[in-house]
Amino acid sequence: MEHKKIILVATDFSEFAESASEHAIGIARLLHYKVKFLHVIHRKKSKLSDEAALQKLKTIVQRINDQYKIKADYILREGVPTKTIGEVAMELGANIVTIGTRGKTGVEYIFGSYALKIITNTKVPVLVVQKSKFKG
Repeated sequence: MEHKKIILVATDFSEFAESASEHAIGIARLLHYKVKFLHVIHRKKSKLSDEAALQKLKTIVQRINDQYKIKADYILREGVPTKTIGEVAMELGANIVTIGTRGKTGVEYIFGSYALKIITNTKVPVLVVQKSKFKG
């Protein structure tokens, strides 16, 4: 698989995903990478309409392109997020995936963490970010 200097940011539009976005943007600026924002619509659990999710993605990408002058784009997919994120990372030839997490601990972390499921279903490195600012 050829890597194309792409950071894939999986977003559910939460404050935790925003932290992951900030880290991805910081890394992209330092390494001159592109950033692709991915939102996966899970039909059984999604609270947003397709149109609302698409509008949020467009807004994020426009802000990133304007504010940071890096190449950013978006992808909207339907599927199960814990599997679809890894599939999209492979399709793109992404170098890294960034995701936000609430930072669960103990048994809940080991057996119930979405982050852990994403990591095990993704063949590229995954940066898991708790709510924090990028310091780069």
